[in-house]
Amino acid sequence: MPLRRSVVVIPLIAWLPLLVLSGLGGQILSGHAAVPFLWDVDVHVRFLAAMPLLIAGEVIVHQRMRPLIRPVPERRLISESTLPRFDAAVGALF
Repeated sequence: MPLRRSVVVIPLIAWLPLLVLSGLGGQILSGHAAVPFLWDVDVHVRFLAAMPLLIAGEVIVHQRMRPLIRPVPERRLISESTLPRFDAAVGALF
């Protein structure tokens, strides 16, 4: 999934269960909570701002980690017996 779409879609998908569970608990617009779910705009803004930043940050971390991980086998920092597992783990990450 392209980064722009991930930054929009993933936070909304993560936010939807919170809305549904609040609805099931009767906390969407009123209820026993100090601030009903939809009226707590401060929390929603922080959540919907933090999630895209974390997703975009993951891409930056992956880009910066690649040059650091490539020399590990060349420098013999891991044993020969561990090399296949290392390659599989690195392949799964990148």
